[in-house]
Amino acid sequence: MTGARQTGTVAELLDQGRRRLYQQKIAEAIAAANDLVNRFRSVPDGWALLSEINLRIGKLPEALENIQTAITKDDKRAELFAQLARCHTVMQRKHEAYEAAMQAAALEPDDAATLDAVAAILSLCDEQEQALPLAEKAAQLEPANAVYLYNLGAVQRMTGRVEEAEQNLDRVIRINPNDYRAYYTRSDLRRQTPEQNHVDEIEMLLTNEISQWRGEMLLCFALAKECSDLADHDKSFAYLKRACDLQRKHSEYDVDDDIKTIDTIISLHTRDAFESGPPGCDSEEPIFIVGLPRTGTTLVERIIGSHSQVFAAGELQDFAAVLVRAVQGSGGRQQLTKEDMVRQSLQLDFAKLGAAYIESTRPRTGHTPRFIDKLPLNYLYCGLIHAALPAARIVCLNRNPMDACFAMYRMMFNSAYPFAYDLDDLGKYYVAWHRLIAHWQQTLDDALLVLDYERLVDNQEEVSREIIRFCGLDWEDACLEFYKSEAASSTASAVQVRQPVYKSSVGRWRQYEKQLQPLIELFNENGIAVS
Repeated sequence: MTGARQTGTVAELLDQGRRRLYQQKIAEAIAAANDLVNRFRSVPDGWALLSEINLRIGKLPEALENIQTAITKDDKRAELFAQLARCHTVMQRKHEAYEAAMQAAALEPDDAATLDAVAAILSLCDEQEQALPLAEKAAQLEPANAVYLYNLGAVQRMTGRVEEAEQNLDRVIRINPNDYRAYYTRSDLRRQTPEQNHVDEIEMLLTNEISQWRGEMLLCFALAKECSDLADHDKSFAYLKRACDLQRKHSEYDVDDDIKTIDTIISLHTRDAFESGPPGCDSEEPIFIVGLPRTGTTLVERIIGSHSQVFAAGELQDFAAVLVRAVQGSGGRQQLTKEDMVRQSLQLDFAKLGAAYIESTRPRTGHTPRFIDKLPLNYLYCGLIHAALPAARIVCLNRNPMDACFAMYRMMFNSAYPFAYDLDDLGKYYVAWHRLIAHWQQTLDDALLVLDYERLVDNQEEVSREIIRFCGLDWEDACLEFYKSEAASSTASAVQVRQPVYKSSVGRWRQYEKQLQPLIELFNENGIAVS
């Protein structure tokens, strides 16, 4: 947000407050904002600055109230709606963030900062095609701004404009050689070749001292990917382990806590527990695709989403969010342990839970008879999903345990799946997940289809027809040509889903069999077949 429309004292106080905020001098920033509010009550800038400050220090309700007050002073400034969208985003109110971002876009902002902010929020809302022109305009206005160029490249990647994305990421690196995200994102855009790769460039960077461990981690992940493409498997795994060890070192994660939660779910979320509860909502709209990440969930989403009667809504956070609100509302408590959540969720009105979930997905859904929710972690809630939405279909992806775990180990996730950075954690979690899916198979009967990734890539048409039939849809040939869809993808598989089905990832773990021995031993001990 800028103060360009204001002059004199308003602009000076706004600039002073922003500089103090940037310098982490919070008390002085607040003083400047309050001075603005008190001296210039008819303009929104003081309230907007207070919103920025409160958002920075984590006072989210205050930040939201501040920017809403600012908008009452002037509802024609796009940067104010961009700040409103930021507040909703941080508060995990995705739909409200989207609406505010679209209001900002409708006001046709002409400054790069607002354009970039709105584009970033739309991208987070899985609206990549709507984000793209805004990101393009921001980069056009300030072509030397590496941040805007990186954000444009990220959106281009997700919308299938891979060559343009690589060109912009190259520009980012020329402007700011220390933007380590750009190296990582660029490495994943295509298969690297002996003639065209960045290994020497990135290794040279690693010889220098890198002040932030995250930068070193990103470079190591990039090198692991590029060395793998070049079939230098020993070097690839060495960089991969270095990256994962860095991430794990800076994490306080305890895999036993997650395993305890899974075992509690298995113990309490039983057929008898659900059958003795109230009936659920009768909506047939949702199709849930669940499973561990990197096991083919995006591939199945593209297959089903190519059907004319289906809208692929992306990785929605809605079911968990609605569930948490319902449990907290019923118990009158703000903070609940995971075990509390598991127990108290059985006391909910399942029909209300299902209806609240459907409503929470609006307005993105509802314009087609069916929609897909492809949040992998919903495997934790399969029982509750079936209780709340008994007519919904749930497709669970299964993959060879070694391929599944290695695919997760070699991927950098932003904040989810903290078990993925240590082979011991990975193995233990997979064993618990395997137990959980077996439990759901016994509990949910025909509402759940457990699908082997290997069988899908071996028999694409046969299995695709089985999936479409399971979802209660008539067959359409477009489901075989999912890779021709121009729909954006926000997942780690954004590049791969634009290709026909391929089998090259099946058995990839064998290239690293020596390094993955701890996983093999753990699976053998737990009776999980490794082949």
